Amino acid sequence: MAGSNILPNVDEFLDKMMSSTKYKEFLKSVITEVIDDKIVQRIEKCESDLFDLSNKVEALEIAKEESSVDKEDLSQQFTNVDKQLNDIQQYSRRNSLRVTGIPEHLKECTDTIVKDLAKEKLGITINDSDVDRSHRVGKMNEEKQDGSKKHRAILVKFTSYRSRNKVIKARSKLKGSGITIHEDLTKQNQILLSKTGKHPGVVAAWSIDGRIFASVPSSAPGKTQTIIIRDDNDFKKIPKVDEDIVASLKLARLNSKSDKPRVASPKHTMQTRNRAGSLK
Repeated sequence: MAGSNILPNVDEFLDKMMSSTKYKEFLKSVITEVIDDKIVQRIEKCESDLFDLSNKVEALEIAKEESSVDKEDLSQQFTNVDKQLNDIQQYSRRNSLRVTGIPEHLKECTDTIVKDLAKEKLGITINDSDVDRSHRVGKMNEEKQDGSKKHRAILVKFTSYRSRNKVIKARSKLKGSGITIHEDLTKQNQILLSKTGKHPGVVAAWSIDGRIFASVPSSAPGKTQTIIIRDDNDFKKIPKVDEDIVASLKLARLNSKSDKPRVASPKHTMQTRNRAGSLK
């Protein structure tokens, strides 16, 4: 019975408390404080996570930069190694020449063909001891654009650079015969020579001991200068002139009695004096 008398009093007390302005303010302040604490804790947690994330991003950026530097350095090393390898391969071919434009026959002897060509067309004597070996290279039975048979080139390796050079010096005598003699270039140098010859600012391009040279317009009207092309970056050295100027220089060169390029400076004289013929 006593309990039943207490409950109404408690209910009455709670009603009075809920209606009290002071109690409302007190309850509000308590709730606000609890909420504020939770929000502060949440903000602090977010700030901590953000700080950790920021550190990770910074570390990744540093790692990326270091990785980029390493990749650039590695790429440069590969480029240097590739260049050195190409130079070694080209040097191993220094005694070799390629002869194109000679009809191909069954049971032919390419050594004899080379010796006869030297004697009859070049006016020089090539002995058996001068030729290390020779053979045809390229795809067999390949056709030209007009449907005619394309004769494979003859690769000749001489026993000495001196014998090989005799042929190079005399090859200008083949002009107009349809037969050409070129250095045996590596694939990399062949591509560079081809790109050089097709450059709109180049009058003529050729190779000397595997190095690529180009005749380009000089600052003097109607004159050319000779530059060396080591890689694609050297194309930046080619003057930008009107196409008509390059065309007129090419025509003048074709009409010239001398087949040697004009030289811009004395340092090129030794490099170009033995050239007899060039590639377009």
